[in-house]
Amino acid sequence: MDIPRLQIVEQGFKQDCELDVRQAVFDEFHRCGWPSNISPGQTVLITAGSRGGACMTDVLRALVSCVKT
Repeated sequence: MDIPRLQIVEQGFKQDCELDVRQAVFDEFHRCGWPSNISPGQTVLITAGSRGGACMTDVLRALVSCVKT
C-alpha cells in the first residue's frame, strides 16, 4: 500500500485583528499548491487539534469546502 506524503501546515493568525477565516484558509490552501495534489474521487482525511483556537470549526468547514471544489 502506498502512503501519501505528509504535508506540513503552519498556522499564524494574529490575535488582535478580525480575520476572514474562510478567505485565509482558501488563500493558504492555494498558496501551498494542494489543489494540484487532490484528484477528483480521491479520499482525503482531514483532522485537527485546536490548541485553544476559538474558530476551529470555521477553519475546518472552510478547509472541507476547499477540498470539495
